[in-house]
Amino acid sequence: MLKKLILFSKELPLGFKLLNLCILLPVLIWPFILFSSIFIFDNPENFALAFLLFLVIIAYPLYLLIIAELNARFYFKNKYLSLILPISIIGLIISGIIYIATSMISAIEANKNEEKKRIQYGWLGDCDTYRKKNNKVYFNDTLVNGIDAKTVHYLDCFYIIDAKQVYNGKEVILGSDPSTFEILDWEWQKDKTQCYFQGKPMPNIDVKSFILLENNYSKDNKSVYYYDKLVVGADPKTFVVDDLTYLGKDKYNRYKDGEKILKTKK
Repeated sequence: MLKKLILFSKELPLGFKLLNLCILLPVLIWPFILFSSIFIFDNPENFALAFLLFLVIIAYPLYLLIIAELNARFYFKNKYLSLILPISIIGLIISGIIYIATSMISAIEANKNEEKKRIQYGWLGDCDTYRKKNNKVYFNDTLVNGIDAKTVHYLDCFYIIDAKQVYNGKEVILGSDPSTFEILDWEWQKDKTQCYFQGKPMPNIDVKSFILLENNYSKDNKSVYYYDKLVVGADPKTFVVDDLTYLGKDKYNRYKDGEKILKTKK
C-alpha cells in the first residue's frame, strides 16, 4: 500500500522525498502523546465523547501521512511552494530544540544561583525550615537549644540530628539514637530501639517486626495500628489492606478507619 503513495514515487527527486518525509517527524513523539491522552478518561462527563476525542488525538500520524502525500502531489504543480511546509516543520523542530536547550541551561543556572543563595543564608537541606548561622542552628528562625552545630546533619524538613540526639522541629526526641534513626514516611520513624509516630516514641511497638501498610495502617508481630492508634482485636498475622477498597481485614473481621465493621443483622 505504501508503494502506491506518490510520496514514495520514483518520479520525485530523492532530495525532495527526504525533505517531504520531514513532515512525518512529529510521529516520533507519538508515544508521549498516547500516554498523555490516557488522562482524557480521568472522570469524563461523557465517556463516548472522551473515547472519540482519544481516537482523534492518537490518530494524528495518519493526518501527517495524508499531508505528506498531498504535498508530494502538489510538487508536480508547484515545486517551490511544495517546499514551504517541510522546511517550516524542520524550522519549528529546530526552534523547539533550541528553546528546550536554552530553557534547560537557564534552569540549571537558576538552580545554581538558588543553591548559592541557600548556602550563603545557611539553609540546611531542601526546606526553608532549618538553617545554621554563627555556629547555631535555627528551626523556623527559633534557636534549637543544645544542638551541636559542628556535627549537625539534616534529615528532612522537620528532623535533624547531631552526634548525640535527634530533634523533631526544635525539640529533642528523648531516647532516640542518631546513628540509626531513619524516616520511614511522613508520619513514621524508627531507630534500633523503637519506633516513632511524628517524633513521638512508641515504646510498645516491636521495631524489628514493624512494617507499614497502605491507607495509614501498620503492624508489628503483636498488634495492628491505624495512624498511632491500636486497632483493637485485629490479628497482625493475617491483617492486610485490600488494594481496591483500602479496608483493613484479617481472618476474623474487616476494618474501616481503624474500627471494626460490625456485621448487619439480617
